[in-house]
Amino acid sequence: MKKENNYLQYVIIVLVFLLYQLPFLDSVKKIIVDESWYSNVAYNFSIGNGFINTNVGAFGGDVCFFYPLVEGTFFYIFGTSLYVARLVSILAGIISLFGILSVLNYLKIRNYVKYITVFLFIFSYNYFLIFRFARPEAWVLVSFIWIIYYQIRYWYEGKNIFLFLIGIFTGTSFLFHPWGLSFALLFGMYFVIISFNRKSVMPLLIYSAGVIPFVFLLFFNAVVLNNISLSVLLERFLDRSTVADSAFNSFQKVKSGFSNLFYKYNLKNGRLFIVLFHAFITCFGLTFYKKNKVIFRISVLQLVLFLITILSYSGRSMEFMLHYLFIFTFFNIALLMNENDLKYHLNKIIPILCFLFFLNNIIGIIAIEKKDYGSPYSEITNNIQPYIPKSSIVLAPIEMWFPCKESEFYNSNASWDFTKYKDVKELLDSKTIDYIISTEGVENPYSEENINTVEKFKYENGSVIYSFSTKNYGTISIWKVKK
Repeated sequence: MKKENNYLQYVIIVLVFLLYQLPFLDSVKKIIVDESWYSNVAYNFSIGNGFINTNVGAFGGDVCFFYPLVEGTFFYIFGTSLYVARLVSILAGIISLFGILSVLNYLKIRNYVKYITVFLFIFSYNYFLIFRFARPEAWVLVSFIWIIYYQIRYWYEGKNIFLFLIGIFTGTSFLFHPWGLSFALLFGMYFVIISFNRKSVMPLLIYSAGVIPFVFLLFFNAVVLNNISLSVLLERFLDRSTVADSAFNSFQKVKSGFSNLFYKYNLKNGRLFIVLFHAFITCFGLTFYKKNKVIFRISVLQLVLFLITILSYSGRSMEFMLHYLFIFTFFNIALLMNENDLKYHLNKIIPILCFLFFLNNIIGIIAIEKKDYGSPYSEITNNIQPYIPKSSIVLAPIEMWFPCKESEFYNSNASWDFTKYKDVKELLDSKTIDYIISTEGVENPYSEENINTVEKFKYENGSVIYSFSTKNYGTISIWKVKK
């Protein structure tokens, strides 16, 4: 295919992606806790305060700092808002599309198969969500797609430069989020095997040469710049892992993780087909050991990453790892549909399954759009911001941080060890609070005791200065505390 046709192809696909993602960007879905959490570090970086979290106290980009580096750059240029924060993930989506198209072009996938594959990816419920949340998963995905691209090129060409590039993108992946350590383990194991089979340590050394500078950057940022001890740093990375537990506790965490996955991923309803479809493509790919080594190897990598996930991660971490497990499937779909002589009429069955997969995802997206659509977050910000002067001391749900970003902000997710108060009650007793924001439409994780304490305090010491109704956040009220 001519290069100019490739460029036109990229433009068409990116336009479809943007037309699909940009409408309702800050209204569907509603803001989640982590978006304010991560964006606070990015905001602090954008105003020259470094990678620190003044919203919760820790985590959220203060160690794995590449995501707030990118997001903070956007804030510096375009201003700080939820919409801009989510645009950062949209950019990751565009780069991901370029990566997928680069893989498909390199594999010489037929044009119509290429479009089918890319549109299955764009309209996948799973990726619809991660490209419209201000979280680092989308950027980890960017790194992972380019890891796969250079791994495929290494399979075909065997050049050592690709080993080094795989190492570099592996390093960037865990500087966006600790999920990337899974890729370091996956490809580290792979290159150990390659080195053993070749009786040469060079493949592992070249791969490691790409990874090690990013390990150094992570430790330098954490230990030198942020004064985090090695023991605390290790504890953070093991927080959602099973590897530090006993065998029994590890088993219980894996069991609990699977149970939560069925609930969180809604596997009892329509999304079960999505998972079964991915599983089918993986298992079918394993039968191509002799016929197409690339299909077989992609399936093996997917299966090994799945084993790493269930053996290493606990709780919600399993759900997040699906983003990376699923991406292999799209490459194998393209390769399988590109085959001309599949047995048992599978050349007809796979397109039908792809259509059902597409339909299932579209129904899920329409359902979430219908359920969550309401007041844009920018409208909420514009209503709150005029009533909160700079440097005010504010207590509010963490979801309300954006309009209060220039204040001294305390919230339900604060790690009180990082503040000058030991808990909510001591903050209220200090009589320093200027404003309290209450909202009906976000889950309030205060303990029952603290909820009652805050409610009693605001009614005894404050008055509502502004209140407004929203469709998806309920009634939001700003209370001014009497001095």
